[in-house]
Amino acid sequence: MSMTDYLETQILNAIFKGETYTGPSALYLALFTSDPGDNGEGTEVSDSAYARQEIIFSEITDGTVSNTNLIEFAPAAVNYGVITHVGIYDSQTGGNLLFYSELATSIVAGQGVGVSIQPGDLSVSLD
Repeated sequence: MSMTDYLETQILNAIFKGETYTGPSALYLALFTSDPGDNGEGTEVSDSAYARQEIIFSEITDGTVSNTNLIEFAPAAVNYGVITHVGIYDSQTGGNLLFYSELATSIVAGQGVGVSIQPGDLSVSLD
């Protein structure tokens, strides 16, 4: 996964300027139909049935964390379109995009179709 400009700035300020960065108490997965990029300006899915889903991460092993929970998005009330990217936010609504990644295989999420991410299928490393 790639870090956003926001997170890169927070980390660099903490390391090189001694500024405090407090990590979020919870992290949430978002679905995108376009690349959010470093500035987080992609198109996040929008629907009455859609909500970012909380991610529970494993302990860090060899510089990597992975989700330990099943992440399930409710079936779409409308056609989401083609989901091409995911992102990790520090808030369930609003907030800051921290990481993002293109999916290895896009997901076509039409009306009535839910999206699930199995435990261990979402990993983050700083390599």
